Amino acid sequence: MATLKLRIQGMSGRADEDRIETALRQEPGVLGAIANRAGACAEIEYEDDEASLEHLLDLVRRLGYPAELCG
Repeated sequence: MATLKLRIQGMSGRADEDRIETALRQEPGVLGAIANRAGACAEIEYEDDEASLEHLLDLVRRLGYPAELCG
């Protein structure tokens, strides 16, 4: 299991958080996802042998949110 933290821009309300969380949780290998607009971030727990960091990052970007790894 691995944990990924993303910095996500453009979340303005609970609907944005829900959209990101729902999309991530539907991905194979994702065990949990929490998006937080106040902190402009998301934390994702996933099985790294089933989902890749690059794929999850790309998924958030395809939803229309600029995203990058939290350093």
